[in-house]
Amino acid sequence: MNWLTNLEQAKEESLKSHKLILLQFEMENCGGCKKMNATTYKDQKVIDEMNEWFVLLKQDLIKDREIRKLLGAYWTPLFIFLIRMVIRFTILMVICQLMSSGQC
Repeated sequence: MNWLTNLEQAKEESLKSHKLILLQFEMENCGGCKKMNATTYKDQKVIDEMNEWFVLLKQDLIKDREIRKLLGAYWTPLFIFLIRMVIRFTILMVICQLMSSGQC
């Protein structure tokens, strides 16, 4: 998967490609993140769809404090869709916390 780690780079790519940014917050000891990396993100259909429809951005919940604070992110994994509106990026929705069952 083509994950970026820089928000400004993701914004630029989103403007060029006209795709939404799919931001995933993760952290080192996140069990759900590890499970997704080991299973979901290995599925070629998932890889193809996500790369086709989104600019993929991963941020560390602990290290990337500024964006975490701005978006009110407090758990992982957390997915946030960002859209471009006029000349700024705005949160579209915060939708998913991986449940213990592995379902969103």
